[in-house]
Amino acid sequence: MKKIYSFLFVLSFAVLCGCAAVPLSQVTLEKIARLQWSPISEREYDAGKASQYCSELNSKQYGGHGGWRLPTIDELRSIVKNCLGTELGGECRVSEANSNLSYIRDYKRKYCHACEGNNPQEHSKLYFPSEYVTTIISKSPVSDDRGFLWGVGFDEYGSLLAIQKGYYTSVVCVREN
Repeated sequence: MKKIYSFLFVLSFAVLCGCAAVPLSQVTLEKIARLQWSPISEREYDAGKASQYCSELNSKQYGGHGGWRLPTIDELRSIVKNCLGTELGGECRVSEANSNLSYIRDYKRKYCHACEGNNPQEHSKLYFPSEYVTTIISKSPVSDDRGFLWGVGFDEYGSLLAIQKGYYTSVVCVREN
C-alpha cells in the first residue's frame, strides 16, 4: 500500500509542477527510428522557405529517392544527444506528436535550454561539418506565437529555439524508409 501512495505522490507532484515529460507513442518512436536524414544544407535558408531545400532534394531524387520533407520538432529532438532536457523523451515538453507546441507554456522551462558544452558536435547524433553546425529548423509551428517555427540550436548546445520566419537557418530533410 505504501508503494501505491508513493507512486501517486510522485505522479501528482510531477503533474502539478509540470515536470514530467509526456511519453511519445510506440508508433511515433518506431516511425522516427526509420527516418533517413539528408546532409545539412550548404547554405542557409529563410526559415519560412526552408522547405525549398527539401524540394531541391526531391527534384534531384537525392539518394535515389523522393519524399524529402522538413522534420517535425520530435524528429529533430531524436538526433539530440548529451542533453537530457531536449533529447526525445526528455524534460522539455514541446512535442508535435503530443500536440504541445506552446511557446508561452513550455519554451521558458529550463529543460528546453539546459545544455552546455565545448563543441556543438557533441550534441548531435548526425555528423555535420563543423562550419555548418548551427540552428536547424523544423516544420512544426509554434502554436501560440504566429510566424515562428520550432528548431534545435546545435550552436546553442542542443537547445530548443523558436525561430522567426525571415531568420536564416540550416536545413536538413528527412524521408521515411
